[in-house]
Amino acid sequence: MTLVLSFDMEIQNLKMFGNLKQLDILNREVAYITRNSIKPADEWYDDRFEYIVKYSQLNWSELAERFNYKDKYMYDTCLQIIQLLTRLLEERATKRYFYIPTYHTMLYVVKNCWDYYNDKYVSGESDTDVVDLVEGMMFL
Repeated sequence: MTLVLSFDMEIQNLKMFGNLKQLDILNREVAYITRNSIKPADEWYDDRFEYIVKYSQLNWSELAERFNYKDKYMYDTCLQIIQLLTRLLEERATKRYFYIPTYHTMLYVVKNCWDYYNDKYVSGESDTDVVDLVEGMMFL
């Protein structure tokens, strides 16, 4: 019960957290929604679309190009993120709702991309190839 209350408080105060914590909370929220087959309220789609737009404004194409031939995982993951974000933006352009499993996958892949990058490139080293993404993730 305390865990549920704590999570509810995080969701209600989502904008008070930094971007990486928000990403974690959003991931847990959509996993819960998916796992429990919950149909969110209309306003939820509006609120979460704001994050889709924020993530789409990060320069994934440039990051993919920077990692092309250097790190296949980062390259492929950036292309996958671009594809998922494009699908979500196109859906939203034609209707109020977007497909929750696509949103869930996008958040999951963005989080994995960040975790991979953080483990491989940030741990004590600086890498100028991904400065834009890091700044974007930290200061959205």
